Amino acid sequence: MESPEIEPNKESEEKYGVLRWREENNHYVVDVRWKDDIQTELHFPIAGMTIVNPANNERKGYIKGEKALEILQDHAGEFEHDKFSYLDFV
Repeated sequence: MESPEIEPNKESEEKYGVLRWREENNHYVVDVRWKDDIQTELHFPIAGMTIVNPANNERKGYIKGEKALEILQDHAGEFEHDKFSYLDFV
């Protein structure tokens, strides 16, 4: 499977969603403005991460860092800050 095309370190002019991102210490650092106007900074490993359901600690899957960033770029503006979960995408 090919890696998704990601626009590097580009600032977005969108009101909601990913505003900008950068790579730092083997992590993506992503500034997001959610649909409820709350802005957060998310950090996750470039190598990827295991997605776990916090309700029962069940492992649901694994997402590579590029895919996690792509999901945020495509969907973050559709969610309120406390409603987004990678569980919806694995």
